[in-house]
Amino acid sequence: MPAEYERLYLRLQDEGKVSVEERNGKDDQYLEVYVPKASFHESEFTDEEIHIFEAVASHFRTKSTGEIIRLSHEEDAWKENETDRQLISYQRYAFGVGASLPLSD
Repeated sequence: MPAEYERLYLRLQDEGKVSVEERNGKDDQYLEVYVPKASFHESEFTDEEIHIFEAVASHFRTKSTGEIIRLSHEEDAWKENETDRQLISYQRYAFGVGASLPLSD
């Protein structure tokens, strides 16, 4: 996640675009669920962006939290920063993350 992702979510909350629901998950695990407060307008996105949304949703739809964590730990962004517990640089890794996702037509 980007180094200042929490600020992004706080800004979205402050602007009234999302709300956060706190829940207990499996084994009393604490969860934060971000709920959009605005309608989705497909016209605000390019065809390529819509295609990426659909591919990501399709790929992860049936995955559990644990599976998604395991997959994220297979990414170079995680492997190259885990030992030193460094923040993952969005600028360095964002365009390579998910290279294995089936995004092509």
